[in-house]
Amino acid sequence: MSALLRSCGTLGGRSSVLQGISVGLERLQRIVSKLQMESGLCEEQLNQADALLQTNIRLLNAGKPLQRAADIERDLDKADSMIRILFNDVQALKDGRHPQGEQMYRRVYRLHERLVAIRTEYNLRIKSGASQVTHVTQQSVRQDVDEVTLRYLQDLLGWVEENQKRINSAEWGSDLPSVESQLGSHRGLHQSINEFRSKIERARADEAHMSGTRGNYQEYLGKLDLLYAKLLNSSKARLRNLESLHAFVAAATKELMWLNDKEEEEVNFDWSDRNTNMTSKKDNYSGLMRELELKEKKIKEIQSTGDRLLREDHPGKSTVEAFQAALQTQWSWMLQLCCCIEAHLKENTAYFQFFADIKESEEHLRKLQENMRRKYTCDRSITVTRLEDLVQDIMDEKEQLTEYKGQISGLSKRAKTIVQLKPRNPANPPKGQQPVQAVCDYKQMEVRTAMAPGLLGPHW
Repeated sequence: MSALLRSCGTLGGRSSVLQGISVGLERLQRIVSKLQMESGLCEEQLNQADALLQTNIRLLNAGKPLQRAADIERDLDKADSMIRILFNDVQALKDGRHPQGEQMYRRVYRLHERLVAIRTEYNLRIKSGASQVTHVTQQSVRQDVDEVTLRYLQDLLGWVEENQKRINSAEWGSDLPSVESQLGSHRGLHQSINEFRSKIERARADEAHMSGTRGNYQEYLGKLDLLYAKLLNSSKARLRNLESLHAFVAAATKELMWLNDKEEEEVNFDWSDRNTNMTSKKDNYSGLMRELELKEKKIKEIQSTGDRLLREDHPGKSTVEAFQAALQTQWSWMLQLCCCIEAHLKENTAYFQFFADIKESEEHLRKLQENMRRKYTCDRSITVTRLEDLVQDIMDEKEQLTEYKGQISGLSKRAKTIVQLKPRNPANPPKGQQPVQAVCDYKQMEVRTAMAPGLLGPHW
């Protein structure tokens, strides 16, 4: 229940995050729609002012009186107010990293330039005698443009510095999924860093539109060039290192999975008295040894690659070292398992051969006993000659039994060396403690065994 609650809490938190992201995107999209609509209205306002201005210029050139000249200034002031609001909306898009932020900035900036051009022509051609006021108004507009342009450049610097920190503190991954995740994430970031160059070129082009002092702007631009070059080099180096780490980890993981599968197969093999087919297991083991010969070459290549990465001081060396150690441990354990398999094949084959010999001996003695019972019956009518023949047969059979006694004695001695297989059968759980001797060296966590010199009891 607690796990379910935690899962629900996790899903709830994720839902809240996604909801917050969705709300933020919807807000930015509404700003885009507002910018598109109001920039269109502003453009119409400027068109109207420009048309009226051109009409009055023609009237002025013809020596006729002006018409609705005050409407021109009113339209320009209205457009000025609209553009100021539009610049605030553009800044909100840029702060929210909206993909259309740059496009909207250019659109509003062009409206600014047109407003300034119309106002300048109006002041020079129509509003004579008010040049000082016009100068102040135009200077105010220019200052707004300069401020937005400088803020945009500062945003670019902030983006570069933020992503430099992101690269410097990024993880490398400890296994194949996490390394793949880091590689995929950085490939996306690296593409963004490459595409970022065009924004720097735009910022450099914006310098020509600055009306005030350019010293501060040039200082920021020079700093941006230096930091961007550093960021690009860092990104290339990280991408290169992630690709080499991914290739190493992917190859190592593939071999570790193969070794693990083989380990599971061998550890779960039935070595009890139920499985008598040792011939098939011998063939299987021969195939395993051939596979291990091929795998040994591949694992050595992977270990050599890991050594090279360590010599080059790869930033993900902790992951490289961990995989090298895991490969070495798993490979060593697989070789120890091979020792176990060889021991089991030998002992299990001896076990089944021993009981086959026992069965054969029992069958031979049983047949001999039956034959003697049929042959040597109590018959008072038997002749002396036949009786002498039977006595001779008994002497011969006694001699054969004496010789067979040696085989029985050999079986008795072999019985002391035969490993018990029944305790390995779940259907015959051992009663009490059983002697167990290891057939290989084994060490894991706090468990450690060493291969015994002799094999006397049930063992793995």
